[in-house]
Amino acid sequence: DKALEIEPANVKGLFRRAQVHAQNEDFDAADADLAKALTTEPGNAAVIKEQVRLKDLRRAQNARDKGLYAKMFGRVSG
Repeated sequence: DKALEIEPANVKGLFRRAQVHAQNEDFDAADADLAKALTTEPGNAAVIKEQVRLKDLRRAQNARDKGLYAKMFGRVSG
C-alpha cells in the first residue's frame, strides 16, 4: 500500500494488492485494482491473466454459495 500512496497508478502495486484482495475473497476490490491497472497499461498480460483467474474464483465462490444456500433453505421448485 505504501507504493500506491506514493504512486497511485503503480501497476505492480495494484496487481499485488488485487492478488491479496482475491485471496481474501474481496473480489470487488480486486476487480477495481485490476481495472485501474489496465487503464495505466492496457496490454499488460499478467493483469489480464489475473482478471481471468479472478473471474474463475468468483464463479467458484458463487457455486459454493449457491450450494450452501440450497442446503440451508432447501431446494425450491419452480
